[in-house]
Amino acid sequence: MVYIAARIICVAQINKSHFALTEQDKRNYTLSIDQHKIGKLCDTIYYKKHYGVIWINVKLFNHSNDTLNYINMTCGENEIYTTSNKDMINHGWACEYNVPHEVKLPPHRSSALSMPIFIAKNGQNNYSFKIGMYICKYRNTNDMRAFEEFLIHQKFPSNCLIWSNEVNVAKR
Repeated sequence: MVYIAARIICVAQINKSHFALTEQDKRNYTLSIDQHKIGKLCDTIYYKKHYGVIWINVKLFNHSNDTLNYINMTCGENEIYTTSNKDMINHGWACEYNVPHEVKLPPHRSSALSMPIFIAKNGQNNYSFKIGMYICKYRNTNDMRAFEEFLIHQKFPSNCLIWSNEVNVAKR
């Protein structure tokens, strides 16, 4: 019992500021989506529900003079992303060995990820959204433990979140 209480207290303390990005970090690390490279909106069924789906390319830029070390999953890379539109869902995909690991992005470089975005069928013709990325900086192994706690509770702290530019998708 004591272990469980200590674990809950630890998570509560970590949630407050453990991965908090500074204002300088938020200027140094930016997300971008090229409006012209958004895939065609298609119909699909996902877990017995009808959705529209698009593929987008999200690019993370490191404008700083230092390497960005952050935590992501080995094959569920999209788990650290969210959307600004409640009708748009960033679903992951199943994989065999999905564990947290350190990702390194060198100074003045970028990395891209292509991901599906599922859009709830609600009769709208146009959708606007941003993609958010929870950047959990990696400093030591304790950060991996904290990251796993956030995943278990499916709640990353908002102070480690950066947003992309807003893009629009129209029904075709």
